Amino acid sequence: MGRIFGLLKVFRRDLMVMMIAAYNKKTPLKVKFLALMAFCYVISPIDALPETVPFAGLIDDMVIIPAATYGLKKMLPKDVAKSSEEKADRAIKKGGMIVLAAALIILFWIVLIGCFLYWLIWG
Repeated sequence: MGRIFGLLKVFRRDLMVMMIAAYNKKTPLKVKFLALMAFCYVISPIDALPETVPFAGLIDDMVIIPAATYGLKKMLPKDVAKSSEEKADRAIKKGGMIVLAAALIILFWIVLIGCFLYWLIWG
């Protein structure tokens, strides 16, 4: 789990940019939809490589998060990307990392509950 948080730390600015851009009315609907789909894949208990396979189960998540963030950021209109980057930089300076950390903790619990329900129903 520490490795995933380390990876997320590297991409924290880009993740914040995408979170801010998701609330911008100028962000294309397809970018919002694809971001939602990437988020759903990450929290889904059904993976391309299940977590039961040692190390390989985390690799797909470690690849999808940065790849989706990078690709979706490239799909943003220039003005949306610029304003979102400026807001993300200000938020990070003001302590926006607390918000991101809280979001990641909530994400962790959602994944944990999802895995438990998956185990309970199909396990």
